[in-house]
Amino acid sequence: MRLIRQKLRTHTRLPALCVALLLALLAPPVRARAETYWPDGYEVEINLHASQAVYMIGEPVELWLEIQNHSDTNLEMLLAGKSDGERDWPDDFDVSVVGPDGKAAPRPDDDEGANDAYTNSFVRAGQSNNLLFPLKLWAVCDKPGVYTATYRRGMTAGPYNGHDAVLFDMKKPAVEIRLRAQFEIVAGGDRRIGKLIDELGARMMVNDLSSSMLAATRLAAMDDERVVRYFVEALGKSRNPGIRYTALNVFSKFQSDLALEGLRLGAASADEDFRTAAATAILRSKHPQAGRLLLSMRDDSYYGVRLIVLFKLETMYVDRKLGAAHFERTRRMIWEMTNDPSEKVRDEALRYLQVFGARPRP
Repeated sequence: MRLIRQKLRTHTRLPALCVALLLALLAPPVRARAETYWPDGYEVEINLHASQAVYMIGEPVELWLEIQNHSDTNLEMLLAGKSDGERDWPDDFDVSVVGPDGKAAPRPDDDEGANDAYTNSFVRAGQSNNLLFPLKLWAVCDKPGVYTATYRRGMTAGPYNGHDAVLFDMKKPAVEIRLRAQFEIVAGGDRRIGKLIDELGARMMVNDLSSSMLAATRLAAMDDERVVRYFVEALGKSRNPGIRYTALNVFSKFQSDLALEGLRLGAASADEDFRTAAATAILRSKHPQAGRLLLSMRDDSYYGVRLIVLFKLETMYVDRKLGAAHFERTRRMIWEMTNDPSEKVRDEALRYLQVFGARPRP
Protein backbone atom coordinates (compact mmCIF):
# COMPACT_ATOMS: atom_id res chain seq x y z
CA MET A 1 0.00 0.00 0.00
CA ARG A 2 2.81 2.39 0.86
CA LEU A 3 4.56 1.85 -2.49
CA ILE A 4 1.40 2.38 -4.49
CA ARG A 5 0.51 5.41 -2.40
CA GLN A 6 3.98 6.84 -3.07
CA LYS A 7 3.63 6.24 -6.83
CA LEU A 8 0.27 7.95 -6.89
CA ARG A 9 1.62 10.82 -4.80
CA THR A 10 4.42 11.26 -7.35
CA HIS A 11 1.87 11.21 -10.19
CA THR A 12 -0.38 13.77 -8.55
CA ARG A 13 2.58 16.05 -7.90
CA LEU A 14 3.28 16.37 -11.63
CA PRO A 15 0.87 19.31 -11.97
CA ALA A 16 2.58 20.99 -9.04
CA LEU A 17 5.89 20.52 -10.81
CA CYS A 18 4.39 22.18 -13.89
CA VAL A 19 3.40 25.15 -11.74
CA ALA A 20 6.91 25.27 -10.27
CA LEU A 21 8.43 25.30 -13.74
CA LEU A 22 6.16 28.13 -14.77
CA LEU A 23 7.13 30.09 -11.67
CA ALA A 24 10.80 29.41 -12.36
CA LEU A 25 10.47 31.24 -15.67
CA LEU A 26 9.21 34.38 -13.96
CA ALA A 27 11.77 36.96 -12.89
CA PRO A 28 10.87 38.34 -9.43
CA PRO A 29 10.96 42.13 -9.51
CA VAL A 30 12.89 42.95 -6.31
CA ARG A 31 16.57 42.03 -6.25
CA ALA A 32 19.39 42.22 -3.69
CA ARG A 33 23.13 41.68 -3.88
CA ALA A 34 24.03 38.16 -5.01
CA GLU A 35 26.79 36.04 -3.47
CA THR A 36 29.10 33.58 -5.28
CA TYR A 37 29.63 30.07 -3.87
CA TRP A 38 31.59 27.00 -5.03
CA PRO A 39 29.72 23.81 -3.96
CA ASP A 40 31.86 20.82 -4.97
CA GLY A 41 33.93 23.15 -7.19
CA TYR A 42 31.06 24.48 -9.35
CA GLU A 43 30.57 28.25 -9.51
CA VAL A 44 27.05 29.36 -8.64
CA GLU A 45 25.69 32.79 -7.79
CA ILE A 46 22.80 32.92 -5.33
CA ASN A 47 20.50 35.79 -4.54
CA LEU A 48 17.73 36.11 -1.94
CA HIS A 49 15.04 38.70 -2.54
CA ALA A 50 11.44 39.40 -1.65
CA SER A 51 8.89 39.06 -4.45
CA GLN A 52 8.11 42.76 -4.01
CA ALA A 53 9.50 45.67 -2.03
CA VAL A 54 6.35 46.56 -0.06
CA TYR A 55 3.58 44.38 1.40
CA MET A 56 0.39 45.25 3.25
CA ILE A 57 -0.27 43.82 6.69
CA GLY A 58 -2.18 40.62 6.02
CA GLU A 59 -0.51 39.98 2.66
CA PRO A 60 1.91 37.01 2.78
CA VAL A 61 5.58 37.82 2.31
CA GLU A 62 7.38 35.59 -0.17
CA LEU A 63 11.12 35.15 -0.62
CA TRP A 64 12.76 33.96 -3.81
CA LEU A 65 16.04 32.07 -3.80
CA GLU A 66 17.58 32.61 -7.24
CA ILE A 67 20.36 30.19 -8.23
CA GLN A 68 22.51 31.07 -11.26
CA ASN A 69 24.75 28.34 -12.61
CA HIS A 70 27.96 29.93 -13.95
CA SER A 71 29.63 26.58 -14.63
CA ASP A 72 29.58 24.65 -17.91
CA THR A 73 27.82 21.67 -16.27
CA ASN A 74 24.11 21.03 -15.72
CA LEU A 75 23.74 20.88 -11.94
CA GLU A 76 21.50 19.34 -9.34
CA MET A 77 21.39 21.50 -6.20
CA LEU A 78 20.31 19.74 -3.00
CA LEU A 79 18.94 21.64 0.01
CA ALA A 80 18.15 19.48 3.04
CA GLY A 81 14.92 20.34 4.84
CA LYS A 82 11.71 19.07 6.38
CA SER A 83 8.15 18.81 5.14
CA ASP A 84 4.79 17.73 6.52
CA GLY A 85 3.36 17.19 3.03
CA GLU A 86 2.06 20.72 2.65
CA ARG A 87 4.77 22.96 4.07
CA ASP A 88 8.55 23.04 3.85
CA TRP A 89 10.52 23.69 7.04
CA PRO A 90 14.21 24.27 7.74
CA ASP A 91 16.40 21.61 9.24
CA ASP A 92 20.12 22.18 8.61
CA PHE A 93 19.61 25.87 7.86
CA ASP A 94 18.08 28.85 9.63
CA VAL A 95 15.69 31.58 8.59
CA SER A 96 15.55 34.51 10.99
CA VAL A 97 13.75 37.82 10.61
CA VAL A 98 14.47 41.10 12.42
CA GLY A 99 11.60 43.57 12.64
CA PRO A 100 11.55 47.37 12.56
CA ASP A 101 12.15 47.47 16.33
CA GLY A 102 15.46 45.63 15.92
CA LYS A 103 14.09 42.50 17.62
CA ALA A 104 13.55 39.03 16.16
CA ALA A 105 10.09 38.58 14.67
CA PRO A 106 8.08 35.90 16.50
CA ARG A 107 7.84 32.46 14.98
CA PRO A 108 4.43 31.00 14.03
CA ASP A 109 2.69 28.87 16.63
CA ASP A 110 2.44 25.73 14.46
CA ASP A 111 6.11 25.20 13.64
CA GLU A 112 6.42 21.67 14.99
CA GLY A 113 5.79 18.13 13.80
CA ALA A 114 7.46 18.04 10.38
CA ASN A 115 8.81 14.93 8.66
CA ASP A 116 12.23 14.66 7.04
CA ALA A 117 12.36 15.50 3.33
CA TYR A 118 14.57 17.33 0.85
CA THR A 119 14.41 20.21 -1.61
CA ASN A 120 16.37 19.96 -4.83
CA SER A 121 16.67 22.16 -7.90
CA PHE A 122 18.06 21.47 -11.37
CA VAL A 123 19.90 24.34 -13.03
CA ARG A 124 21.26 24.09 -16.57
CA ALA A 125 24.72 25.39 -17.40
CA GLY A 126 24.69 29.15 -17.81
CA GLN A 127 21.06 29.44 -16.68
CA SER A 128 19.18 30.15 -13.45
CA ASN A 129 16.27 28.82 -11.42
CA ASN A 130 14.08 30.39 -8.73
CA LEU A 131 12.74 28.70 -5.59
CA LEU A 132 9.83 30.29 -3.72
CA PHE A 133 9.64 30.26 0.10
CA PRO A 134 6.63 31.74 1.97
CA LEU A 135 8.09 33.61 4.93
CA LYS A 136 5.04 32.86 7.10
CA LEU A 137 6.55 29.42 7.71
CA TRP A 138 9.26 31.02 9.84
CA ALA A 139 8.14 34.44 11.03
CA VAL A 140 5.10 36.57 11.87
CA CYS A 141 5.45 40.00 10.24
CA ASP A 142 2.39 41.92 11.38
CA LYS A 143 3.74 45.40 12.23
CA PRO A 144 4.55 48.27 9.86
CA GLY A 145 8.22 48.93 9.10
CA VAL A 146 11.30 47.53 7.38
CA TYR A 147 12.21 43.87 8.00
CA THR A 148 15.45 42.01 7.31
CA ALA A 149 15.38 38.27 6.62
CA THR A 150 18.57 36.23 6.97
CA TYR A 151 18.73 32.87 5.25
CA ARG A 152 21.42 30.33 6.17
CA ARG A 153 21.74 26.72 5.12
CA GLY A 154 24.00 24.07 3.67
CA MET A 155 23.91 23.18 -0.03
CA THR A 156 25.51 20.48 -2.14
CA ALA A 157 25.85 20.26 -5.92
CA GLY A 158 26.59 17.60 -8.50
CA PRO A 159 26.30 16.96 -12.24
CA TYR A 160 22.78 16.28 -13.53
CA ASN A 161 22.33 13.95 -16.51
CA GLY A 162 18.81 15.14 -17.31
CA HIS A 163 17.11 12.00 -16.02
CA ASP A 164 18.12 10.84 -12.55
CA ALA A 165 18.52 12.72 -9.29
CA VAL A 166 21.81 11.53 -7.82
CA LEU A 167 22.47 13.65 -4.74
CA PHE A 168 19.84 11.83 -2.68
CA ASP A 169 22.15 8.79 -2.71
CA MET A 170 25.52 10.54 -2.38
CA LYS A 171 27.51 11.95 0.53
CA LYS A 172 29.03 15.29 -0.45
CA PRO A 173 30.30 18.15 1.71
CA ALA A 174 27.87 21.03 2.00
CA VAL A 175 28.75 24.67 1.43
CA GLU A 176 27.10 27.11 3.82
CA ILE A 177 25.20 29.91 2.12
CA ARG A 178 24.24 33.03 4.05
CA LEU A 179 22.00 35.64 2.41
CA ARG A 180 19.87 38.63 3.42
CA ALA A 181 16.81 40.33 1.97
CA GLN A 182 14.82 43.38 3.03
CA PHE A 183 11.17 44.30 2.58
CA GLU A 184 8.70 46.77 4.04
CA ILE A 185 5.32 46.17 5.68
CA VAL A 186 2.75 48.98 5.51
CA ALA A 187 -0.63 49.35 7.21
CA GLY A 188 -3.39 47.88 5.12
CA GLY A 189 -6.76 47.24 6.68
CA ASP A 190 -9.57 45.05 5.42
CA ARG A 191 -10.68 47.52 2.74
CA ARG A 192 -7.21 47.91 1.25
CA ILE A 193 -6.65 44.15 1.28
CA GLY A 194 -9.99 43.73 -0.50
CA LYS A 195 -8.93 46.26 -3.12
CA LEU A 196 -5.65 44.43 -3.60
CA ILE A 197 -7.51 41.13 -4.04
CA ASP A 198 -9.72 42.74 -6.69
CA GLU A 199 -6.69 44.14 -8.52
CA LEU A 200 -4.84 40.82 -8.47
CA GLY A 201 -7.99 38.95 -9.51
CA ALA A 202 -8.31 41.16 -12.59
CA ARG A 203 -4.61 40.85 -13.36
CA MET A 204 -4.80 37.07 -13.13
CA MET A 205 -7.15 37.03 -16.11
CA VAL A 206 -4.94 39.05 -18.48
CA ASN A 207 -3.38 37.30 -21.45
CA ASP A 208 0.18 37.54 -20.17
CA LEU A 209 1.92 34.51 -18.65
CA SER A 210 4.27 36.38 -16.33
CA SER A 211 1.79 38.94 -14.99
CA SER A 212 -1.15 36.53 -14.62
CA MET A 213 0.90 33.79 -12.93
CA LEU A 214 2.50 36.17 -10.46
CA ALA A 215 -0.93 37.58 -9.61
CA ALA A 216 -2.28 34.04 -9.09
CA THR A 217 0.66 33.17 -6.84
CA ARG A 218 0.09 36.22 -4.65
CA LEU A 219 -3.65 35.54 -4.45
CA ALA A 220 -3.14 31.87 -3.59
CA ALA A 221 -0.85 32.79 -0.70
CA MET A 222 -3.55 34.88 0.98
CA ASP A 223 -5.62 33.32 3.75
CA ASP A 224 -8.64 35.37 2.69
CA GLU A 225 -11.80 33.72 1.42
CA ARG A 226 -12.43 36.60 -1.00
CA VAL A 227 -9.84 35.12 -3.37
CA VAL A 228 -12.00 32.05 -4.05
CA ARG A 229 -14.42 33.69 -6.47
CA TYR A 230 -11.57 34.84 -8.70
CA PHE A 231 -10.15 31.34 -8.91
CA VAL A 232 -13.59 29.90 -9.69
CA GLU A 233 -13.80 32.41 -12.54
CA ALA A 234 -10.27 31.54 -13.66
CA LEU A 235 -11.06 27.83 -13.67
CA GLY A 236 -13.84 28.48 -16.15
CA LYS A 237 -11.98 30.94 -18.38
CA SER A 238 -8.20 30.60 -18.09
CA ARG A 239 -6.22 28.21 -20.25
CA ASN A 240 -3.08 28.73 -18.16
CA PRO A 241 -2.38 25.32 -16.55
CA GLY A 242 -0.41 26.93 -13.71
CA ILE A 243 -3.40 29.05 -12.72
CA ARG A 244 -5.83 26.15 -13.05
CA TYR A 245 -3.82 23.84 -10.80
CA THR A 246 -3.22 26.68 -8.35
CA ALA A 247 -6.99 27.17 -8.18
CA LEU A 248 -7.47 23.60 -6.94
CA ASN A 249 -5.01 24.18 -4.08
CA VAL A 250 -6.86 27.36 -3.14
CA PHE A 251 -10.25 25.60 -3.09
CA SER A 252 -8.91 22.91 -0.75
CA LYS A 253 -7.92 25.56 1.85
CA PHE A 254 -11.38 27.03 2.39
CA GLN A 255 -14.63 25.55 3.69
CA SER A 256 -17.06 27.78 1.80
CA ASP A 257 -19.67 26.39 -0.57
CA LEU A 258 -18.09 28.40 -3.37
CA ALA A 259 -14.76 26.63 -2.76
CA LEU A 260 -16.57 23.28 -2.92
CA GLU A 261 -18.18 24.36 -6.19
CA GLY A 262 -14.71 25.08 -7.55
CA LEU A 263 -13.62 21.56 -6.58
CA ARG A 264 -16.76 20.20 -8.25
CA LEU A 265 -15.83 22.00 -11.47
CA GLY A 266 -12.36 20.50 -11.31
CA ALA A 267 -13.80 17.02 -10.76
CA ALA A 268 -15.86 17.42 -13.94
CA SER A 269 -12.85 18.22 -16.15
CA ALA A 270 -12.30 16.15 -19.29
CA ASP A 271 -8.56 15.99 -18.50
CA GLU A 272 -7.73 12.92 -16.42
CA ASP A 273 -4.61 14.43 -14.86
CA PHE A 274 -6.58 17.50 -13.81
CA ARG A 275 -9.34 15.31 -12.37
CA THR A 276 -6.70 13.43 -10.39
CA ALA A 277 -5.38 16.72 -9.01
CA ALA A 278 -8.96 17.75 -8.23
CA ALA A 279 -9.58 14.49 -6.37
CA THR A 280 -6.41 15.08 -4.33
CA ALA A 281 -7.59 18.60 -3.48
CA ILE A 282 -11.01 17.28 -2.47
CA LEU A 283 -9.30 14.72 -0.23
CA ARG A 284 -7.55 17.61 1.58
CA SER A 285 -10.64 19.82 1.77
CA LYS A 286 -12.26 20.44 5.17
CA HIS A 287 -15.69 21.21 3.69
CA PRO A 288 -18.28 18.94 5.34
CA GLN A 289 -19.52 17.76 1.93
CA ALA A 290 -16.07 17.13 0.44
CA GLY A 291 -16.09 13.44 1.37
CA ARG A 292 -19.42 12.89 -0.35
CA LEU A 293 -18.12 14.64 -3.48
CA LEU A 294 -15.02 12.45 -3.55
CA LEU A 295 -17.00 9.24 -3.11
CA SER A 296 -19.14 10.27 -6.09
CA MET A 297 -15.97 9.93 -8.19
CA ARG A 298 -15.41 6.25 -7.40
CA ASP A 299 -16.64 5.25 -10.89
CA ASP A 300 -14.37 7.75 -12.65
CA SER A 301 -12.89 6.43 -15.91
CA TYR A 302 -9.32 7.07 -14.74
CA TYR A 303 -7.73 4.66 -12.28
CA GLY A 304 -5.70 7.40 -10.57
CA VAL A 305 -8.90 9.12 -9.45
CA ARG A 306 -10.33 5.83 -8.22
CA LEU A 307 -7.18 5.18 -6.18
CA ILE A 308 -7.62 8.48 -4.38
CA VAL A 309 -11.23 7.55 -3.64
CA LEU A 310 -9.92 4.28 -2.23
CA PHE A 311 -7.56 6.18 0.07
CA LYS A 312 -10.56 8.10 1.37
CA LEU A 313 -12.41 4.85 1.99
CA GLU A 314 -9.40 3.58 3.93
CA THR A 315 -9.57 6.51 6.34
CA MET A 316 -13.32 5.97 6.75
CA TYR A 317 -12.80 2.25 7.31
CA VAL A 318 -10.58 2.77 10.35
CA ASP A 319 -12.46 5.77 11.77
CA ARG A 320 -13.88 4.48 15.06
CA LYS A 321 -16.16 7.50 15.38
CA LEU A 322 -18.35 6.28 12.52
CA GLY A 323 -21.28 4.07 13.37
CA ALA A 324 -21.86 0.48 12.32
CA ALA A 325 -23.95 1.48 9.30
CA HIS A 326 -21.12 3.65 7.96
CA PHE A 327 -18.62 0.85 8.57
CA GLU A 328 -20.74 -1.58 6.61
CA ARG A 329 -21.27 0.86 3.73
CA THR A 330 -17.54 1.58 3.56
CA ARG A 331 -16.68 -2.13 3.61
CA ARG A 332 -19.13 -2.76 0.78
CA MET A 333 -17.64 0.00 -1.40
CA ILE A 334 -14.10 -1.31 -0.83
CA TRP A 335 -15.28 -4.81 -1.68
CA GLU A 336 -16.83 -3.53 -4.91
CA MET A 337 -13.49 -2.02 -5.86
CA THR A 338 -11.83 -5.44 -5.69
CA ASN A 339 -13.49 -5.94 -9.10
CA ASP A 340 -12.05 -2.72 -10.53
CA PRO A 341 -10.72 -2.83 -14.14
CA SER A 342 -7.33 -1.58 -12.88
CA GLU A 343 -5.05 -4.15 -11.29
CA LYS A 344 -3.56 -1.46 -9.03
CA VAL A 345 -6.98 -0.51 -7.67
CA ARG A 346 -7.98 -4.16 -7.22
CA ASP A 347 -4.76 -4.98 -5.37
CA GLU A 348 -5.14 -2.00 -3.03
CA ALA A 349 -8.75 -2.84 -2.25
CA LEU A 350 -7.84 -6.45 -1.49
CA ARG A 351 -4.94 -5.30 0.65
CA TYR A 352 -7.25 -3.15 2.78
CA LEU A 353 -9.63 -6.04 3.35
CA GLN A 354 -6.75 -8.37 4.23
CA VAL A 355 -5.13 -5.91 6.63
CA PHE A 356 -8.29 -4.79 8.39
CA GLY A 357 -10.35 -7.94 7.98
CA ALA A 358 -13.45 -8.61 5.91
CA ARG A 359 -15.46 -6.61 8.43
CA PRO A 360 -14.48 -3.55 10.46
CA ARG A 361 -12.98 -4.20 13.84
CA PRO A 362 -15.08 -3.14 16.83
